[in-house]
Amino acid sequence: MRTVRDQVGREVRIPDRPQRIVSLVPSLTELLFDLAAGERLVGVTSYCVHPQERMGGIPRVGGPRDFLVERVGELAPELVVASCEENPREQVARLAESHPVWVCDVRSLSGALEMIRAIGTLVDSPARAAQLAAEISHGFGALAPKMAPMRTAYAVWWEPLMIAGGDTLIDDLLTRVGLRSLFRDSAEPYPRVSLAELADRNPELLLLPSEPHCFSDAEAGVLREACPRARVEFVDGELFCWYGSRLRLTPGYLTRLVQRIG
Repeated sequence: MRTVRDQVGREVRIPDRPQRIVSLVPSLTELLFDLAAGERLVGVTSYCVHPQERMGGIPRVGGPRDFLVERVGELAPELVVASCEENPREQVARLAESHPVWVCDVRSLSGALEMIRAIGTLVDSPARAAQLAAEISHGFGALAPKMAPMRTAYAVWWEPLMIAGGDTLIDDLLTRVGLRSLFRDSAEPYPRVSLAELADRNPELLLLPSEPHCFSDAEAGVLREACPRARVEFVDGELFCWYGSRLRLTPGYLTRLVQRIG
């Protein structure tokens, strides 16, 4: 057994090589497979969809925000991986009373790379994790920002309308290609805003992702009416907010996005 510290500063006692793992975060589920630890997963959420061909047969414990604490406990996990952003704090605390729960807190690319290396150490796959982190870092290092920053609002939810603010991975990724988040001065990472407040910021670009809320054409129409000068683009939400191994695909996607809107 060993004691490790998670990304929110908690000490967690886990086996040297945990054999029964539960993931409460879709992006961490995919990461565990890429670290050759997927076969040790005994529980995942209903939103864990990658890798699609490997997900069949793994017990589901509910969604990231409404996972069943008792169901997780029945799986006798030796390690639970969770997120302070995606999983409710109260439920995580209840689970941690009886089971080892390692919580990530990713708000930037550097935080994501730190998390990948930490998870690799947890599951006894540090070399794979280091290689993956290096690959992601290299990809982002080759990114070139736009010549002129664009005033950008990245929506994450509808009714209420929520926009990505500062101190978030989304804001970090936007900044790397010269897309300036209009709400990065907010005290909240994902502030709720009205259509009038959004229009007052005079966005040049509105990005509408496929998740966590999949924006519709009708919703895009409402936003176009509120901000008629803004260009509206639908984007792949996974490539902006999945902070595991899917980040390998993000630099190329951002490059194509910038070329399209430039």
